[in-house]
Amino acid sequence: METISWPYAVSQLVSIIILILAWKKPVWARYLFAVIFIVAGLFNWATSLRAPESYLMFAETAVPLYRNFIHGWFSEHITLMVPFVATGQILIGAGLIAGGRWLALGCLGAILFLMAIAPLGVGSAFPFSITVSIAVFLVYRHWQLRWGATKTELSLSLPGDELVKRPDFNATRGIAIQAAPGQIFPWIVQIGSRRAGWYSIDRIDNAGIRSSWEILPEFQRLEQGQFIPFTPDQKQGMWVHSFEKDWFILWEDKKGNASWLWYLIPVSPGETRLLTRLRTRYDWKSIWILYYLIYDIGDIVMMSKCMKGIRKRSERPEGSRPVSGTG
Repeated sequence: METISWPYAVSQLVSIIILILAWKKPVWARYLFAVIFIVAGLFNWATSLRAPESYLMFAETAVPLYRNFIHGWFSEHITLMVPFVATGQILIGAGLIAGGRWLALGCLGAILFLMAIAPLGVGSAFPFSITVSIAVFLVYRHWQLRWGATKTELSLSLPGDELVKRPDFNATRGIAIQAAPGQIFPWIVQIGSRRAGWYSIDRIDNAGIRSSWEILPEFQRLEQGQFIPFTPDQKQGMWVHSFEKDWFILWEDKKGNASWLWYLIPVSPGETRLLTRLRTRYDWKSIWILYYLIYDIGDIVMMSKCMKGIRKRSERPEGSRPVSGTG
């Protein structure tokens, strides 16, 4: 039996250390990944110009499809292909440093790159690329669960924290709005499918119906136990657990598996912090786990859009709002 080489063993150990670092210290891991991708990009740029033939060695351990590609088209276009990939690596590293939506794109790019090189087999220190892909996902998840929130806001004990024990998904997001709580609260009250919408991507989360750009009196009623529909068929949704006017609204699923809080913190007479805290415990034995996994990754897209939509509407001068809201 062929013995495992030291370089291979070390690379697997490094991948495990990186995975642990991403779990325990995701911010550190983020900058480590940035350095790795930028250095790798610069190295590949230099190597492609100095010794392009060295990349042909990856064919030795690659799966047949990749082996044929390397000996075929790639072998004739190394100085074109490698710099292109190297530039992508540098951009991934830059995105990880930049933060915000660029961080999300950087993480996505890193995962796609690592998964793309996995078929190179031992040539890419497989399963190093799989392990590190998981580590990059942990960095992304750390960012998206805290989008816009400050350290102080993350540590706040808020209404509803006691409803869901040991949540698998615990997200606190925040945004600053140049308006008083009383100007923001009505926009939250009327949220829901077949109500004012979600102020997000209407084709996805509101059956293509345009979210309202005005306060709708018919949806300003709020009471404990009220059902808030999430889907156009009005079958999926949550119930109002409790609320305080111009302060917070707390929704629940009545099963102890999910809670959703909208919370307003006055900063000054003309500025408010809007927080949302979404806590969900997954049913790992249900077919719904497939939905949960998609929701775990993509929730930030809709949620950030929704919060920005509330900000735009709350800051909008009263006189400039359209007469018709649902379009």
